[in-house]
Amino acid sequence: MSSSEKSNTTSHNSSPKPHKRDIINTAATVSGLYQCDAHPVVNAFLDQIIIEVARHKHLEIRDFGTFYTVTRKGRKIRDFKKDKVVTMGDSYELRFKPAKLFKKAIKAANNDVKDDK
Repeated sequence: MSSSEKSNTTSHNSSPKPHKRDIINTAATVSGLYQCDAHPVVNAFLDQIIIEVARHKHLEIRDFGTFYTVTRKGRKIRDFKKDKVVTMGDSYELRFKPAKLFKKAIKAANNDVKDDK
């Protein structure tokens, strides 16, 4: 595949995965706002998700799902180059648990895709 063919398949118009721009366009259309007015609203929403999860809080969005962090205990690892044991601190992982309505929508979408084939 040439570089021009690759760039065509990754453009936002032909890509099957939505981009932030698509979410802003949908929010503007549904709410009746202009895109320039919907943009800060979507940004504030996404920023708030990041802030709350960074504080290690559970963030629940009804009928969508819950964002939360899980603590992984620190452990000792071996540095073979220096022949030393190094202690790593605790680390945090982001998790997402989809709500029942979210899961049903995904199942329905998957069934529709299977029926189309």
